[in-house]
Amino acid sequence: RGRAWPGRLRGRPAVLAVVALADVGLAQDPSCWLGAVTAELCCGRDQGAGGNQAFLRPPEAPPAAAAAAESAAPMPLADASALKAEAAWTPWLPPQGPQARLMGILAEFTPREACWASEGETEFVAERCCNVSLGPVGDARCWDEWHPFERCCIGREPGPSSPLRPPPIMTPPDAASEGGSDEQLTKKRFPVGDECWDGDFAWGKCCVKEHGADCWDQVFTYDRCCRGLPPLPTRWVAEHRASAKARCLGAVAGRAMDAGARPEACANGRYYYMAYLHGIFLEEDGLNHKPWWQQIRTESMRVGDYLGQIRPGRPHRFTFVGGFCVPAACEMEVVAAWLAPRVAPWWRYPALKISALNATHVLVPPPLSVQPYYLNFKTAWSAPRPDWADATAPSDFEFALLEHGRTWALGAGMRRLLTILLSVSAVGGLTVGLGLRSRLSDAFAPQLNFRRLGAARGPLGFDACRVALTLCVLWIHLNDHMPWRPVPSESAMLWLADVRYGFNRVNVGFTVLMVDLALTHGHCFRRPAGLFAWWWGLFRYSARRLAVLAPMLGLWTYVYLEVFTVDIPLNNLLKSRGVRAWYGTFRSACAHPTHLWPSAFLVHDVVFGERNNCHNSDIFEGLFQTDVAIFALASAVGSSRRAAAVAGFFWVPAVGLNWWKESRRAIPYNGSGHRWYSVLPAALAALVVSAVLPSERRLAAWGVGRRRLAFLIAVACVIATCLQDGLLMHDKFTTGLAGKLKAFHGSPVTNDYVFYCSAYELVLVFGMLLLLRLGRCHPEHTEEGKATAWSPFRALARLCGGVNASNLFVMHFAGGFQHEEPFEGTVFVFVGALLATLAFSVALSLGTYLLIEGPCEAVVLALKSSSRAPAKSFSNGAAPKPTAAAAGEDAAAVAKTADDETSDVLAAPASPVGASEGRTGAATGSARRRMA
Repeated sequence: RGRAWPGRLRGRPAVLAVVALADVGLAQDPSCWLGAVTAELCCGRDQGAGGNQAFLRPPEAPPAAAAAAESAAPMPLADASALKAEAAWTPWLPPQGPQARLMGILAEFTPREACWASEGETEFVAERCCNVSLGPVGDARCWDEWHPFERCCIGREPGPSSPLRPPPIMTPPDAASEGGSDEQLTKKRFPVGDECWDGDFAWGKCCVKEHGADCWDQVFTYDRCCRGLPPLPTRWVAEHRASAKARCLGAVAGRAMDAGARPEACANGRYYYMAYLHGIFLEEDGLNHKPWWQQIRTESMRVGDYLGQIRPGRPHRFTFVGGFCVPAACEMEVVAAWLAPRVAPWWRYPALKISALNATHVLVPPPLSVQPYYLNFKTAWSAPRPDWADATAPSDFEFALLEHGRTWALGAGMRRLLTILLSVSAVGGLTVGLGLRSRLSDAFAPQLNFRRLGAARGPLGFDACRVALTLCVLWIHLNDHMPWRPVPSESAMLWLADVRYGFNRVNVGFTVLMVDLALTHGHCFRRPAGLFAWWWGLFRYSARRLAVLAPMLGLWTYVYLEVFTVDIPLNNLLKSRGVRAWYGTFRSACAHPTHLWPSAFLVHDVVFGERNNCHNSDIFEGLFQTDVAIFALASAVGSSRRAAAVAGFFWVPAVGLNWWKESRRAIPYNGSGHRWYSVLPAALAALVVSAVLPSERRLAAWGVGRRRLAFLIAVACVIATCLQDGLLMHDKFTTGLAGKLKAFHGSPVTNDYVFYCSAYELVLVFGMLLLLRLGRCHPEHTEEGKATAWSPFRALARLCGGVNASNLFVMHFAGGFQHEEPFEGTVFVFVGALLATLAFSVALSLGTYLLIEGPCEAVVLALKSSSRAPAKSFSNGAAPKPTAAAAGEDAAAVAKTADDETSDVLAAPASPVGASEGRTGAATGSARRRMA
């Protein structure tokens, strides 16, 4: 103490004299320290950014040198937040290292609820961020409004910046106020939210800056009407000491709110996640709940009429702040009103305190926040800027809260549903086991459904195609819906993940398989006697397809609406924009009854002109509608060649319709559409190519060498299409053929790419149809001995529909609930996640098939066969008792018959019976079915 400043340090910046924090372990000048004057005493983290000023003095410098030093000083904290926002989601890496790729459902989330990153990461580490040799606040790139230098390096909260006046002292009144709170009195006197709008006054007309000048007076104000914010109460209110509110506020009184707490450190309390909200997402009030022919399109509306229809739907952007631990008595409403606003970094609230009123009651201070008005978001709160805060601070602090869920359990509704399904299945199985068989009991018996699951249903090539396409879907979803950490470029993991760009047209593959199955069966070419018969046949076909497909999708829709976020908490909801879209925007739209029933019957796009919002049902709906359209076309003309001619005529208009629809969207087109107009051109092209290709008989007459050459050509067509997609859509490839493709189509591609993409699809359609036809004419696929064996691979192929429906739920469970932090991006973890997702999806699909899909399919086929087949008579008046072998034969026969009636490759994958015959005439097909 009182030591003289070393002369050899004069003229140098003081920050160079104290090179670094003592506990960081960086190189220091040992001559700086003497006796009790140690590095810990002068430069410890608890001494502040400038060190212990009692021992350190800045050097005396001339004005010119001081100005130069000031100009070379590091960026101040206020500007550092802007730098942090500019590179908000780019992880910190050494300058000479490779850049990283963000991928997965947590791509926009930086795993940094606390000050420092997890072990092994280099983005936010104390050794670099708190190194004061880099500036007064260490590395300024580490800090933002929610993670300041003082909190992370020193252990204290930063003070408010330039307050107009210090925060007042919270002083309770002498007695509880009577007559109700300010909030209750305000609601009686002033309108709030929708109460403001009447006649020519509407939210859009008054709350948009250019149009709201004449809407306000002393009664109607912007905050009350546009934001739905009543004035904050100012009265202290009496609360019983035993109430949850009083116990919560009493337990946290005087404590500072730490937004860097971790869930695992809150074993005995309640943990809440917090996100800062900014921006408003506008929605058309009521218009999006009307059919497309009743909707008023914005292009044909006047500005005033359109503004009269819009409302604030939900917050637009979420910035994840962190989380905090509170006592178990703290409900979300209490935390949002009294505790969460204290995390705001722009101002400091007075210390929270409650005052004793008497032996049974206490006085609770007024809340700090109220709930704003949103159509479809009910967990937002807004804390207005206090009058003592800096005028440059935001006008309010709007935030959202989410309670951390530690466990999950099925609710009463799901338990009742499972109890009913299991009971019916058990009764059916027991009835068949006792020999009391009937068509109804056979349909619900799990042992017979399991036999039908793996029964042979035609060429193995169809099943192989289904499994391959399903694996492509899993590969794509694994990239987009699993939580991954940033993956360094040029790593093996990134190359493995980027294979997904070659799978963009997987939906085209499903479409081609669906059309080929429908054409192979031959029943779609049965030309009806008249128009009414054609309509009736189309209705029956649609009803049968829907009866098999809708129950399975209905179960997963119920899980989507009533299990996730209700029984299974999604703790990463505030961290992930994707999870918020799936279980926020889309879920609220799906739950609306006007949208739910058309979605259940797979006609939502037809009714509303918008995609099906019920999870991933939109691709099932698109394929179902395309399947019905192809059947309508084929049955109307009654011939494969005439159908091909009509399909070729409509192919160009279908491509134009796809281009027109995609031009109305702001998303660049990449060929992976889910809706009917996206896959319809491929379906029409499949009709044309199928008529041009040689028949199965001609291919069977070819020699082995010729068929092998045709096989290589087909594989080359499929691979060429995948490579074209990968080279064009991947931004890593910029030279050679990829550079030429990008120069021709643009990067990113525009909506005009629809025309070229549809032309490129012809190569994929040709290759897949040739592969399928070669598989049908292979000799080993037509042997009768092969047709009775139960195969696990065929069972897996039949479960592909359930796998495609359930895999996203498995991934969202893992990324939304099971794992708080993203996965490490390695090849081992990627392959493990792929296999685990496949295993869990297959298990869920097996249960769904045994309880729902199989019984519904068997009931539909039993009703159809009972309406067509004549009743058998027996001489003794009683049917013979079936044996176990007969039961197996019946199961295989039902499976074969099912394939004649089901051609949806996603929901109920099927293969033809007697596929080697091809389309040799309706008489031959009918004779084979009668023999079966």
